Amino acid sequence: MLQQREKIQPKRANEGGRKLLMGMTSRTIYANSSLDGLLDALSKSQFLCLFEPVISILHIESNAKKNNGKSSGFTIEKQEIFTQGRANATEVSRKGIKHLDAAKQHLEELRNQEIGLDKKIEDMKLMWEANGSNLKAVLQVHPALVEDLFPRRKAETSAAADRLDEHKVEREGSLKTFLKHANTHLSRGREHEKIATDARALIKNYKALLTG
Repeated sequence: MLQQREKIQPKRANEGGRKLLMGMTSRTIYANSSLDGLLDALSKSQFLCLFEPVISILHIESNAKKNNGKSSGFTIEKQEIFTQGRANATEVSRKGIKHLDAAKQHLEELRNQEIGLDKKIEDMKLMWEANGSNLKAVLQVHPALVEDLFPRRKAETSAAADRLDEHKVEREGSLKTFLKHANTHLSRGREHEKIATDARALIKNYKALLTG
């Protein structure tokens, strides 16, 4: 808006400046005779052209001072917004740095609590060595039992297999006798079941006759 006003009113400023300079020039001519030679050498139009840039600058400064009061409120509000934004940015930056420091500290604590692979391998190695030492101690206390256990078990298993081979005929006869007795018991059980079924049917018929 200020630039538009400055573009619209330069002619008015120049005209007012010319009138002002004309009056000042006429008064100065009568007051100071030393300017007579200058006025004679320069025409009035040439004299005014020399001061036109100065007049334009004075007019622009005057308009700027008039509009300065209107824009001061906006300038103050803008400065307050910028100040608040800087304060918010500073606070966010401070909190962000604080959170980053806390996260770094937490990661460092977790890293200190970690158990490395080498540590685990070393612990397992120590455990196996301890178990091996315990086993050796047990073997030293009972060497005969451990040394005789597997051979004695193998001998007993071989003897049982030999006995089975030696009494093969008796074993087959015993199996046949067992199967025969089992078949006899099964047949008797079926007969008893049939008799029980017939008895239930007979009892049912008697009940029907008595109630009828």
